[in-house]
Amino acid sequence: MIAFGYLVLVLVLAVTLNVGNRFVRALGTAVAALGLVMMVSSIILADFDGTFVPIMARADLVGRFGPLVLNTQAAVGTAGVLFLPWAAWRQVLRRVVMPVPSFNSSAGFGRVWR
Repeated sequence: MIAFGYLVLVLVLAVTLNVGNRFVRALGTAVAALGLVMMVSSIILADFDGTFVPIMARADLVGRFGPLVLNTQAAVGTAGVLFLPWAAWRQVLRRVVMPVPSFNSSAGFGRVWR
Protein backbone atom coordinates (compact mmCIF):
# COMPACT_ATOMS: atom_id res chain seq x y z
CA MET A 1 0.00 0.00 0.00
CA ILE A 2 2.88 2.38 0.72
CA ALA A 3 4.37 1.64 -2.71
CA PHE A 4 1.04 2.54 -4.30
CA GLY A 5 1.03 5.82 -2.35
CA TYR A 6 4.51 6.64 -3.62
CA LEU A 7 3.42 5.82 -7.17
CA VAL A 8 0.49 8.22 -6.86
CA LEU A 9 2.82 10.85 -5.40
CA VAL A 10 5.19 10.50 -8.36
CA LEU A 11 2.35 10.82 -10.87
CA VAL A 12 0.93 13.90 -9.12
CA LEU A 13 4.38 15.50 -9.09
CA ALA A 14 4.98 14.66 -12.75
CA VAL A 15 1.75 16.39 -13.73
CA THR A 16 1.85 19.39 -11.41
CA LEU A 17 5.50 20.33 -11.86
CA ASN A 18 5.24 20.47 -15.65
CA VAL A 19 2.13 22.54 -16.25
CA GLY A 20 2.13 26.12 -17.41
CA ASN A 21 0.04 27.45 -14.52
CA ARG A 22 2.40 28.81 -11.87
CA PHE A 23 -0.04 28.16 -9.04
CA VAL A 24 -0.36 24.48 -9.96
CA ARG A 25 3.46 24.24 -10.12
CA ALA A 26 3.68 25.84 -6.67
CA LEU A 27 1.14 23.33 -5.38
CA GLY A 28 3.23 20.51 -6.86
CA THR A 29 6.32 21.90 -5.14
CA ALA A 30 4.43 21.98 -1.83
CA VAL A 31 3.29 18.37 -2.38
CA ALA A 32 6.94 17.42 -3.00
CA ALA A 33 7.85 19.04 0.33
CA LEU A 34 5.11 17.08 2.10
CA GLY A 35 6.33 13.86 0.49
CA LEU A 36 9.83 14.56 1.77
CA VAL A 37 8.43 15.25 5.25
CA MET A 38 6.79 11.80 5.20
CA MET A 39 10.02 10.10 4.11
CA VAL A 40 12.24 11.92 6.62
CA SER A 41 9.71 11.23 9.40
CA SER A 42 9.70 7.51 8.64
CA ILE A 43 13.51 7.36 8.86
CA ILE A 44 13.53 9.30 12.13
CA LEU A 45 10.83 6.99 13.49
CA ALA A 46 12.97 3.98 12.52
CA ASP A 47 15.84 5.50 14.51
CA PHE A 48 13.79 5.65 17.70
CA ASP A 49 11.53 2.58 17.50
CA GLY A 50 14.33 0.00 17.33
CA THR A 51 13.99 -0.89 13.65
CA PHE A 52 17.73 -0.67 13.07
CA VAL A 53 18.76 -2.77 16.09
CA PRO A 54 18.09 -6.19 14.46
CA ILE A 55 19.83 -5.02 11.28
CA MET A 56 22.96 -4.09 13.19
CA ALA A 57 23.02 -7.34 15.18
CA ARG A 58 23.04 -9.75 12.23
CA ALA A 59 24.36 -7.68 9.33
CA ASP A 60 27.71 -7.97 7.65
CA LEU A 61 30.02 -4.98 7.39
CA VAL A 62 28.27 -3.55 4.31
CA GLY A 63 24.82 -4.09 5.84
CA ARG A 64 25.79 -2.13 8.94
CA PHE A 65 26.06 1.01 6.82
CA GLY A 66 22.33 0.88 5.98
CA PRO A 67 21.21 3.07 8.90
CA LEU A 68 24.01 5.56 8.17
CA VAL A 69 22.93 5.81 4.53
CA LEU A 70 19.27 6.26 5.50
CA ASN A 71 20.12 8.93 8.07
CA THR A 72 22.25 10.74 5.50
CA GLN A 73 19.28 10.64 3.12
CA ALA A 74 17.10 12.02 5.91
CA ALA A 75 19.52 14.93 6.38
CA VAL A 76 19.47 15.69 2.65
CA GLY A 77 15.67 15.35 2.65
CA THR A 78 15.44 17.80 5.54
CA ALA A 79 17.44 20.31 3.51
CA GLY A 80 14.95 19.75 0.69
CA VAL A 81 12.01 20.30 3.04
CA LEU A 82 13.55 23.63 4.07
CA PHE A 83 14.24 24.65 0.46
CA LEU A 84 10.97 23.67 -1.23
CA PRO A 85 8.64 26.21 0.46
CA TRP A 86 10.93 28.96 -0.82
CA ALA A 87 10.88 27.36 -4.28
CA ALA A 88 7.07 27.17 -4.19
CA TRP A 89 6.89 30.87 -3.32
CA ARG A 90 9.24 31.67 -6.21
CA GLN A 91 6.96 29.66 -8.53
CA VAL A 92 4.01 31.82 -7.52
CA LEU A 93 5.98 35.00 -8.24
CA ARG A 94 7.42 33.79 -11.54
CA ARG A 95 5.60 34.55 -14.75
CA VAL A 96 5.93 32.20 -17.71
CA VAL A 97 7.78 34.03 -20.45
CA MET A 98 7.73 31.25 -23.01
CA PRO A 99 5.50 28.16 -22.82
CA VAL A 100 7.13 24.74 -22.87
CA PRO A 101 6.64 23.07 -26.26
CA SER A 102 5.03 19.64 -26.38
CA PHE A 103 8.01 17.95 -28.04
CA ASN A 104 11.80 18.26 -27.88
CA SER A 105 13.61 20.94 -29.85
CA SER A 106 17.23 21.97 -30.24
CA ALA A 107 16.66 24.50 -27.42
CA GLY A 108 15.58 21.95 -24.81
CA PHE A 109 13.30 19.14 -23.74
CA GLY A 110 9.58 19.33 -24.40
CA ARG A 111 6.67 18.59 -22.11
CA VAL A 112 6.33 14.96 -23.26
CA TRP A 113 9.97 14.13 -22.50
CA ARG A 114 9.88 15.88 -19.12
